[in-house]
Amino acid sequence: MLNRVLRARPRRQTPFEYYCRIRKPSLGAIMISHFLSAAEQTARFRRTVLLALAVTFLAVVAVRLISLWTQYNEAIAAGRERAQHHALVIGDHFARSVALTDGSLIQISSIVTRLRSDAKFADDLTPLLQQSLKTLQGVGSLTVTDANGTVTHSTIPQIVGESRKDRLAFQRLQANPDIPFVADAPYRSRLTNRLLIPLARRIDSADGGFAGVVVATLEPEQLREFYKAFEIGKKGVIWLVHPEGFVLIREPDGHMVGSRLPAEHPLLTANAPRDGRGTDTIHVAMDGDHFITAIQQYTNLGVRVAVSISEQELLKDWWRDARNSLIVIFATGLALGFAAYQISRQMKERIAETEKFLTTSRQFQEILDHAPATITVKNREGRIILANREFQRRIRKTPEQMTGLRLKDLLPEHYANEISAIDEEVIRTGKMIQREVTSPEPRCYLATKFPLFDAAGNVEAVGSISQDITEAKAAQTINLRIFEKSLDLILVTDSKGRLIRVSPSVYPILGYRPEEIEGRNAIELIHPADLHTTREEMRQARKGLISRDFQTRYLHKDGRAVDLNWTGMWVEEEQQHFFIGHDMTERTKLEAELHQSQKMEAIGQLTGGLAHDYNNLLTVILGNAELLVEALHGNAALTPMAQSVLDAANRSAVLTQRLLAFGRRQALESEPIDVSALVQEMTDLVRFTAGEGVRLDFALDTDPWIVSIDRNQFETAVLNLVVNARDAMRGRGVLRIETAKAEFGESASIVPDMKDGNYMMLAVTDNGSGMSQEVLSRVFEPFFTTKDVGKGTGLGLSMVYGFVKQSGGHVAIYSEPGHGTAVKLFFPTTDRRIADDYNSDRRDKAADLPMGTESILVVEDDALVRENTQRQLLSLGYRVLVVGNGREALRQLSVGYRPDLLLTDVILGGEMNGKELADKVRVIDPGIRVMFMSGYTSGVLADPVTGVIPESMNFIGKPFRRSQLARSVRDALESGTTCPHKKSGPLSRP
Repeated sequence: MLNRVLRARPRRQTPFEYYCRIRKPSLGAIMISHFLSAAEQTARFRRTVLLALAVTFLAVVAVRLISLWTQYNEAIAAGRERAQHHALVIGDHFARSVALTDGSLIQISSIVTRLRSDAKFADDLTPLLQQSLKTLQGVGSLTVTDANGTVTHSTIPQIVGESRKDRLAFQRLQANPDIPFVADAPYRSRLTNRLLIPLARRIDSADGGFAGVVVATLEPEQLREFYKAFEIGKKGVIWLVHPEGFVLIREPDGHMVGSRLPAEHPLLTANAPRDGRGTDTIHVAMDGDHFITAIQQYTNLGVRVAVSISEQELLKDWWRDARNSLIVIFATGLALGFAAYQISRQMKERIAETEKFLTTSRQFQEILDHAPATITVKNREGRIILANREFQRRIRKTPEQMTGLRLKDLLPEHYANEISAIDEEVIRTGKMIQREVTSPEPRCYLATKFPLFDAAGNVEAVGSISQDITEAKAAQTINLRIFEKSLDLILVTDSKGRLIRVSPSVYPILGYRPEEIEGRNAIELIHPADLHTTREEMRQARKGLISRDFQTRYLHKDGRAVDLNWTGMWVEEEQQHFFIGHDMTERTKLEAELHQSQKMEAIGQLTGGLAHDYNNLLTVILGNAELLVEALHGNAALTPMAQSVLDAANRSAVLTQRLLAFGRRQALESEPIDVSALVQEMTDLVRFTAGEGVRLDFALDTDPWIVSIDRNQFETAVLNLVVNARDAMRGRGVLRIETAKAEFGESASIVPDMKDGNYMMLAVTDNGSGMSQEVLSRVFEPFFTTKDVGKGTGLGLSMVYGFVKQSGGHVAIYSEPGHGTAVKLFFPTTDRRIADDYNSDRRDKAADLPMGTESILVVEDDALVRENTQRQLLSLGYRVLVVGNGREALRQLSVGYRPDLLLTDVILGGEMNGKELADKVRVIDPGIRVMFMSGYTSGVLADPVTGVIPESMNFIGKPFRRSQLARSVRDALESGTTCPHKKSGPLSRP
């Protein structure tokens, strides 16, 4: 029976099957009602469970709190009862001690009254006092005074004869015959140092007059042994307090015995029952603790007995139970809270799933019935199990008429077979297929077929969405793809300029999302100065003219103006303007940068050409000046003049080098450099150059990339930037020197001609006066300076610019008036390594000039330079042959001349330059060494991109001194060769 029931149980529906069934109005309404009811029941059950958990928690809390409250009251009541019991017992004991003492005093006073007239009174009274003292517990002495207060008899012989008339007890008894018995203020015995309480009784004469007092000194300390037997806890206290506030007994420690309590102390102000008729219980705070204190006052003496029990000790067990109760409450709260959270979360998820399911169901129905396309679902056999209203309208059948039919039962056979073939392909591949199909009408449909899977992942049905695209394909008035993908800005406005549609390209151009400005008037975005022009173009467009190439500035979201070049037209049918705008920002920027670059290049060519020609003259002047200085050594009259010529030539050479640096035609000796380490080495020099008023701030990369640059030129560039920064700050401010790695790609470049790659950056930043845009546009021009006359040549930044550019790097400068200046130099990285044994000072510190005897062929088209170079080399011991051009040099080689070194100018007159000559010479003699000389290296010897001389070439820049020539020639001769020497001719090298 059970098996039959299980087999008969309906299979759980898949979501897709449910959506199919819910299409029927009656069944859909029933299922929605069922799910609504289930959701409401789940919500009510959730609220009930949460309420039950909350009630449970509150019940646990209430039971625990009631239990704690009961325990607290019981503990307090027990403490109060114990304190009252102890107070009564102690008070009774003290009262009996006082009563016993008073009884003895009564007997003694009557005896004294009766015997005072007897002659034997003096002899009999003292033994009587001593005998009575032995019977009294806690009494230290007995004393009798006469009517004047003089001690006549005492158990302490030392005090006989002393006066007691100043004592309070004597005075009170003498003054008031109605008071027969009083207690005096306690005091310390001068003989035993014990605390004593005088208890005095009046002695009457035979005629009833005042005849003196009899005094018993009660010693409270003797009563403490009795009080120690009471259980009052470690902090509990037993008090005996005199009516004047003096502490007679304080058990257990007794540290306040003899001291006087303040008049407002609770022990003195509280009501106290008298003569053992009960106690009054109060709460007293002492030493940071609270005490339950029971008080009783003893008869007319006014002595108060108090027992104080610590509430902390009474509630010690209660506090433990309270902590345990809090732990239980907290644990219960956590457990119930976690349970409530889990239950609430799960039920909320169920409710949310139900509500989502209901919402999805309704939405699914609405989507199906209102979709502007035909939607169907067919099972694997091709039978229709779901269709929307559009499909019903298309085939003119009701859902009941079409459900369960195949397409061939509803559509023409050829058309039905074509669609069924696509369905079978979807079932076979399990993938979505989208194709255009044409119906017999004819109409063109875009059919999208997709698989629907069961729980096991198998295709159980095929969904289909077909959209009529006939009109869309025929009438393509606007290309949506162009509109969406256009890099230019496309705007569609009405006749009044209100933006109807805006292409997505508006975001990169103006910073707005299309939805941010659609609906707004274009007037809000157009630059106010261009409104008139734009309105005129729109008026002309409405007259049938197409507006082309008119420029208007639009306002970017950040407030800046953007130049746009527009083409516009008016569409009469839609009553709309159609505009296409091209962003001119980059073009304008590039035009300005190109103009600046061309200007700098032209200035560089001019200054480089002048400096090159001047270098040839300086080479002759320097060479001859050096020889003159050596030849005139010792001539006091002529040597200073020759030296002044040499110094002037040297200064001219420095100026020429700066011009060559700007024109990127200086000779660079590149080597692998650690920029951070080199700046660190220059710290002292930079500090000296900047001056004491400038604070230096270094931020150097600890793991920099290596660059290949000229060390000396780099140091000079850094010092030039430091000097400019110091002058801009007027000698006071903060100068920051920073090195850092920089990587640039196509989307992030500093200047237009900057190539992608890795760079090492050096930045020099000051907080000086800054520069205006006009000054910035000319800051790298030679001889341009803002300094006073005589304080600057205007070549510092020009030299920096040329050096960086020739090194393959880039310069960026940022400055605003009043906000300082930052100059950043970017040098490309290199794979070369820094040699471990490199010594930057090796060449400069050589004391002796290297000489030799090798043969050198000098090729130089300038006669003065040629003669000066020959003279210099001959003075160094070399054999020299000089020629004026490359053709003559080749002729010498053709007749068998084989020099050890070819020293040639880079730029030669005639049909070949120095590099071409060297190539031809190496064909004739592969083993020959070659060294070039020139005032600049661009175009022929240097790398066409970086302007740097290749490492494999020996080079010396003009003008050169004899020491530089000597070392360069020696290095070139000692450099390795790749081919063996050929046989030497008559003038060949040895």
